[in-house]
Amino acid sequence: MTNQPAGWEGLLEDGETILWQGQPATGVIWRDLISLETVIGAFFTVFSGGWVIGTGVMVGSFGAADPFAYLFLLFPLAGTLFLAIGLYLLVGRLFMDSYQRGKTWYTLTNRAAFIATETFGRRRLQRCGIEQMRGFDLVDQHPGTIWFGYSAIRSSNGNGRVVATRTGRLGFRQIPNPREVWTLMAPHRREAEE
Repeated sequence: MTNQPAGWEGLLEDGETILWQGQPATGVIWRDLISLETVIGAFFTVFSGGWVIGTGVMVGSFGAADPFAYLFLLFPLAGTLFLAIGLYLLVGRLFMDSYQRGKTWYTLTNRAAFIATETFGRRRLQRCGIEQMRGFDLVDQHPGTIWFGYSAIRSSNGNGRVVATRTGRLGFRQIPNPREVWTLMAPHRREAEE
């Protein structure tokens, strides 16, 4: 595949040709603040912020000679962990999403769609063949998104038994030319529907 980071070459099957390649737009998507994660993040932030301030005042009321003063320093520190979780859910996830999109490459071939990512030294390649494509959806804006599949995330207990399955949408997110790519995917949509 061309225009990919080094080391992704040679992944196409015989007879497979590239129709389009691109990268998603970066930048924070502020409309993603309208979500359940924001509500949970706000709750965590307010609760843990109150905890840190309240326990900090409590610790400050102890005298330096009090033998338990150092033990009570752990209370505000414990709250900072939850404060960090709350701030991540509130806004940090938006900045992480922007960073991850900057390390993502998309490729559409005559047989499949590829999503390649390389974040924090971890490389991942997802291939969605035409036989796996379903749930096509075009979000026609600039930049836009084309959804074409689902990715399953399975959780298992200690003895290998699947206890939960989550599915996320799979697609080319925040691309600058969604209609052009949508048109190129017409044969994929027809074949997937048959």
